[in-house]
Amino acid sequence: MALHTLLTRTDADAIGTCFGIQIDDLQGLKAGSVNSNYRITSADGTLYFLRVYEEQDATGAHQEGQLLRWLFAQGIPTVCPLAQPNSDQYLTSINGKATALFPWIEGSSRCHALVASQDAFNVGAFLARVHVAGSPFVRPGRFRTADLLQRCEQIHTRAEPHLAVMGRQLATLLQETVAKQVPLTPRGLCHGDLFRDNILWQENRLVALLDFESAADGCLMFDLGVTLLAWCFHADFVAPLAASLVAGYRSVREILPAERSALFYETQLAALRFTVTRITDYAMRSHLGVTEQRDWQRFFLRFQRLQALGPSGLLSLLHLEE
Repeated sequence: MALHTLLTRTDADAIGTCFGIQIDDLQGLKAGSVNSNYRITSADGTLYFLRVYEEQDATGAHQEGQLLRWLFAQGIPTVCPLAQPNSDQYLTSINGKATALFPWIEGSSRCHALVASQDAFNVGAFLARVHVAGSPFVRPGRFRTADLLQRCEQIHTRAEPHLAVMGRQLATLLQETVAKQVPLTPRGLCHGDLFRDNILWQENRLVALLDFESAADGCLMFDLGVTLLAWCFHADFVAPLAASLVAGYRSVREILPAERSALFYETQLAALRFTVTRITDYAMRSHLGVTEQRDWQRFFLRFQRLQALGPSGLLSLLHLEE
């Protein structure tokens, strides 16, 4: 975790003035590697979540806010940015960086050991609800093949020697996997990052889907693949969890025959995407103060296990055989 933007008392007072609250305390959060996140306590004891966008400009942050409001209106449990008093403006600026304030939602994330089959079912169902809802505010993704290949080149040329060798290998695997993608597979709004820390629970009830910063237009099966890899893999795929997650998805949105053919390759792409970005966003940034390590090797292991399963093996695991 890295707090790239360290807020001062003066910053806190300015934020409070913008949003009409008196801030008593702000605490940096160990969450994420890209943005700076804080928990704010107001004078009356109300909690808020503050995000300083480190990579997205004001336009991108505004689009994310529009998306969150749209999904909330469609019945998806998202957390919408708060508007400033007597205004529909929900962004301010700290040190030239877009900044938004959100209500604090009480809840906890699931650790791997506590994920039950019913949890996986619910996650799959809510992912499908996002796909069905779509959005008029959908935008191009930040992790397209060209973007990932550029990161592979950075790994090859700038990383430590023990990592640099992976740059060319990952580029080759990406190109080979993209070549096998199934054309005309349905696309739409994808969360793109529905990991365990991006869902809040109150006991067994899912209360919020978080962090739509990576949400974008994409292949829906890629998004399902990301979620499978995030929720249903320990040292290997956990078959009951994987089958339950897909069953939950299908309870809301059926998976078409063409999507079944595409799912294996899209899930491979998902494994490669997170292998690459965990190298560039964590392993290559430790000198910048990123101390929370998310091991890229765990996602490369997922890719290798997919290779061992093959397309028919994955469909069998998910009870999606033709």
